[in-house]
Amino acid sequence: MFQINNFLVRLFFRIISILCLLSSLACLGFAWSLNHFQSARQIELQQRSQEVAAKIKDTQESIEKVQNDNSGQNAANSAIRDEDKVFLRNLYSKRKNTALNVINGVAGLYIDDLAGIKAEMGQIANERRSTALHYLIGGGITLLMSVFLWLLANIKFLPVGMREPTKKTDDAVAYQTKHCKCGGGVEFPSYAKGTTIHCPHCGTSLEL
Repeated sequence: MFQINNFLVRLFFRIISILCLLSSLACLGFAWSLNHFQSARQIELQQRSQEVAAKIKDTQESIEKVQNDNSGQNAANSAIRDEDKVFLRNLYSKRKNTALNVINGVAGLYIDDLAGIKAEMGQIANERRSTALHYLIGGGITLLMSVFLWLLANIKFLPVGMREPTKKTDDAVAYQTKHCKCGGGVEFPSYAKGTTIHCPHCGTSLEL
């Protein structure tokens, strides 16, 4: 029967176990880095979102200034004739509405830009979390494989065909005696009971 060298088998299992352990550590480390560090694209989008948010704040302040601008009313009040007052009120009202429309349009563009940036940031974050989860699962599986192979390399009995041949010493083996018809006795170990041999005295077949 083909026998596999037990030392080489254990050495092979240990080498594979160490390789699995290194692979597991690499996967877990990469998963940790994905969850704790940002990519260059994420940093760029974060900076852009801060800039756009600042511009939106500026447009909101501009809208408040235009809405609180009473220069048209003051000018109308300073006019002498009633028709001049009406003209000035209408003029400043149109200018204020035009300014508000322009500022609101710019603010809308900034808001849409910020929404797009946040959507892209969310998509990147979800992809990185999904990738980190896959590496985490893979790292856990390879870690379990590493532990299993290491234990397999150190257990006493390996799988069938890989076991070290057991050696039976004379002290641990019980002996029996079988007498042939010729009167001769044959001493044999107990684990050989049931086998058939030729009597060393007369040569006839003898079942132990």
